[in-house]
Amino acid sequence: MAKKDSKEVAIIGAGVVGRMSLLAICELFDIKKARVSDIREESSIKFSQEMEIKTGVEVISAKSNMDAVMDADIIVTATIANEPLVM
Repeated sequence: MAKKDSKEVAIIGAGVVGRMSLLAICELFDIKKARVSDIREESSIKFSQEMEIKTGVEVISAKSNMDAVMDADIIVTATIANEPLVM
């Protein structure tokens, strides 16, 4: 569930599920900014570069999960993590 006027999204996990989630969310909401974090920084950098082109949305590679979710209206967790992602 998300507010109809959601503008910012956080994606934790820069893989296929994260990419497809961002594409779908951008179809449903007027997203202005996305932040992505991944356990591998190079993955989140690549994600941000590629997805900014595909979506036309500003996509930022966050330094941490906490940085990614700060001010996000929508949070997507697309990982196999078995520990808390944000505390």
